[in-house]
Amino acid sequence: MKIIFYQWGHIGDGFFTKSFIKQFCELNDDHDISLMLKYNSFLFTDILNLKIIMPCNDNKYTNNDFNGKNYDPFNNIIVDNDEYLINNNIVEEPFPDIFYRLYNDVLYIKTWFGIISNYDITDYMDCDIGKFNIYFNNIINDINNKYDFNLKLINNIDLLPTIPKTDIYEFLNFKNNKKIIFYYNFYGNAHQKFNIDHDDNIIKLSNKYPDYFICCALKPNVSNYNIISIENFNYIKDPSCKNITNAYYCAINSDIVYSFDTGACFYYLNNDFNDTFQGIWYHVQSVDDNRYYIRINDRLKNDRVISVLNKNIHT
Repeated sequence: MKIIFYQWGHIGDGFFTKSFIKQFCELNDDHDISLMLKYNSFLFTDILNLKIIMPCNDNKYTNNDFNGKNYDPFNNIIVDNDEYLINNNIVEEPFPDIFYRLYNDVLYIKTWFGIISNYDITDYMDCDIGKFNIYFNNIINDINNKYDFNLKLINNIDLLPTIPKTDIYEFLNFKNNKKIIFYYNFYGNAHQKFNIDHDDNIIKLSNKYPDYFICCALKPNVSNYNIISIENFNYIKDPSCKNITNAYYCAINSDIVYSFDTGACFYYLNNDFNDTFQGIWYHVQSVDDNRYYIRINDRLKNDRVISVLNKNIHT
């Protein structure tokens, strides 16, 4: 059977589906499984039997002003992939509230839900990997019952996502024995209310820590002798969002990290983080409360990750 997962959310929405999709593909490798999404395909490249369907065959955007800039990248894509167009017409309006549907012997499963209350998950599950996995298992169980299928459910609802490996030789060669603060200067693309001025934080950290290099995930709008970004190492944004994975591996090889309440910063919730990161990671509260930090670290359980208010970053 052909199965197509589809994901119209942002970076964090895709990230919190990764654990389920990877386990599901491994358990159901006798099926033809695809993931249709607008961008952020690199995160799923370590799932060997998963096919990626993106809008553009050559991954060409008319511009690359996304990754935390409050843009919808889909508005900047040249769509030239016929397979994408055909399937997109099936899953788009007027079916926004459909969790799955069987059409022409293809099973379409939506993997973005926002705040939901169906399928035995009755409270807010944003950033709770276990609740996401239970939720998807319940959907697969419902599909099995409705269509008399025998799709296998995942076994480990607490399994954290994997992050595909990348080569950051240029960054590591630069770091050598230097002290580095990694700063995730992404803004949220969803409903998060950011009352944060990244450029102001960056220049203040630069002045406060003159012996450190401040390495940013995006090129900032301020400059100083010790301010750089991963773009200095040619880790540039593209539709695959490999730059976000590069940013993560640069971060875990830094001494101090500042991350924020947006999906592109959440990659530290993974199986290998506790064994590899040796520095201090500040999860900066940038929404109204610290629910994202609590939900992530209830799973991660790492005392090197510390919740901090934005106003306390550089005081």
